[in-house]
Amino acid sequence: MGELVEISMVGKNLNLYKQLLDFLIKYTNEEYIIKSIKVMDNWKYDNIFELSSLSEINKYIIEKIICIDIKTVKNKNIGESIESKKDMFYIEGWFNFSEEITRHKYENLINNFVVNFKNNESINVCGIGKEIMVNYDSGILQAIEESHNIDLWMISGDYSNYKFKNTDQNFIFLNN
Repeated sequence: MGELVEISMVGKNLNLYKQLLDFLIKYTNEEYIIKSIKVMDNWKYDNIFELSSLSEINKYIIEKIICIDIKTVKNKNIGESIESKKDMFYIEGWFNFSEEITRHKYENLINNFVVNFKNNESINVCGIGKEIMVNYDSGILQAIEESHNIDLWMISGDYSNYKFKNTDQNFIFLNN
């Protein structure tokens, strides 16, 4: 079984999901196929149906949850889920590697992600880690405090003066 590396972000721009998906695909640098694009009303999978292409997502993204599942030729799974809440987009991206990821490869992944997204003004908060647990329902600050397995947070500069209790995590503050 492979190791799951996850990226959890909250942003204010619809195109953020495309940017993350492009990053996930480019990082694997492999041929891939889209296994499924599922659309549903909620996380109970009510009224679930499938789309035939990525170009159809924008029709549903404001009112539905979208889940994209991609498989590479070397059996890596890539995926993304997108949910709109109020005026924000909650996006979860993941790599499920077919083997355990080495420290060097993991650090390279994080560094590439930071280079690609550190100047992205659409990001309010983003956490990266292995087998992560983040719940934004009670707000960004509480999500950070109560998260699990996040190795790096990228956070809007609005929070740069906040004293986080969870000091074993690394923070990059963005100038949005």
